[in-house]
Amino acid sequence: GFPGMIVSMRRFKENRFWHDTRRLIVSGGMPLATVVRYACDNGLGGLSFLAGIPGTIGGAIARNASFKRADQKEMPAMADLVEELLFFDLSTNAIIRLRKGDFTFAYRSCSLPSGVILAA
Repeated sequence: GFPGMIVSMRRFKENRFWHDTRRLIVSGGMPLATVVRYACDNGLGGLSFLAGIPGTIGGAIARNASFKRADQKEMPAMADLVEELLFFDLSTNAIIRLRKGDFTFAYRSCSLPSGVILAA
């Protein structure tokens, strides 16, 4: 019933992490729980708001995941964290690098073209 293609990155063979003291680079199909655990285990902060949100990093970016506390104070969102994406653009069939400013975030959305987030 879906007139298109669905790409699942969950079993992507390149699901890996890289990090330095300031940045974490993650494959697009990495489950959020795995990313949060890795960040905590390696002393990298700023991702705790993703704990308990189901899905992957790619999905969290595409939907600008965030968390609102019971007292209505807005917590960080993916828009606050993402610096750069490795992206497969379906319109050109090319892998491109997008930097912050090449796309914009809004409430539960991102202005990315049709494609797949390979890494962030």
